[in-house]
Amino acid sequence: DGVPLEVAVGLATVPPEALEKLNKRMTTDDFARAAEELRRRGVSVRVFLLISPPFVPHEEQDTWLLRSVDFARQCGAAVSSLIPARGGNGAMEAFASQKLFRAPTDDDVLRSYDLVVASHQSPVASQSSVRILLDPWSRHES
Repeated sequence: DGVPLEVAVGLATVPPEALEKLNKRMTTDDFARAAEELRRRGVSVRVFLLISPPFVPHEEQDTWLLRSVDFARQCGAAVSSLIPARGGNGAMEAFASQKLFRAPTDDDVLRSYDLVVASHQSPVASQSSVRILLDPWSRHES
């Protein structure tokens, strides 16, 4: 059978306006078609989703993160890796100066992770086996 394959896709988030402004050059329909084609070929799908992405109002972050994880699960993603949005390349700092981005605090990251894990312990969500990972990368400069 060979080596199992997995393709990782940086979906980031599902609000259409945010995807467009992030210049993802991909819609949720594009993602769904790609995930379906990969699964049809026996390739596992991993999705990267941002905690506190820009262009999503702070008070809507939890709602959109849950919707993003649910969308990825519905598309057959086997793994959802949650990554806190962060600065460092100049773009996020520019967004922050325009009040379009606020970096998540450690408390925001833990709350988001706990929220996603709790939502996947419901009877409906547990019908599909999705691994939820928190990938904090380096949150502090060395």
